[in-house]
Amino acid sequence: MTVYAAGTILTLKKAHPCGSKQWEVLRPGWEYRLRCVGCGHILLMRREDLLKAVKKVTGGAP
Repeated sequence: MTVYAAGTILTLKKAHPCGSKQWEVLRPGWEYRLRCVGCGHILLMRREDLLKAVKKVTGGAP
């Protein structure tokens, strides 16, 4: 099972409406709290959905 630590920057497959594909992990767990690097929007995403959506991991622990 992959767990992304707080502070990790994830690049997702689909872009946010602001145009950014990068999200920062604020809180890992069953539901991940993510913040859009482009506009600062905060989102909750289930771990199962996040693992399918991640394209690339940068910064922090993978």
